[in-house]
Amino acid sequence: MAVHRYWRLTVTGSASPSGGPSVAGKVAHVASLEMRNSSGGANLSVTGNGVASADGNDGGGFEADKAFDSNASTVWLKSGAEQHWVQWDFGAGNEQEINHFTLVSHS
Repeated sequence: MAVHRYWRLTVTGSASPSGGPSVAGKVAHVASLEMRNSSGGANLSVTGNGVASADGNDGGGFEADKAFDSNASTVWLKSGAEQHWVQWDFGAGNEQEINHFTLVSHS
């Protein structure tokens, strides 16, 4: 697999997460997305090693960085359209080969 600066996850909206905010319509949400270059390796998508971004969020407490904080009780959340995206930017000169993902839904 090749190295990349940006790694993006496209999420298809579904019903509001259990225990999460009540939002009408489709909602894209991710509680935790960890990226590693080997199974059992260190999580590379951590604060200080890049920047999270997304095509939007539903206000305070639901920002893109919540998808990468390794905390299943926080969540990145975006309602509206059928699909949304969240991504990690490792930064120029810090491209990474990612071949193992851990994706956790809201607890």
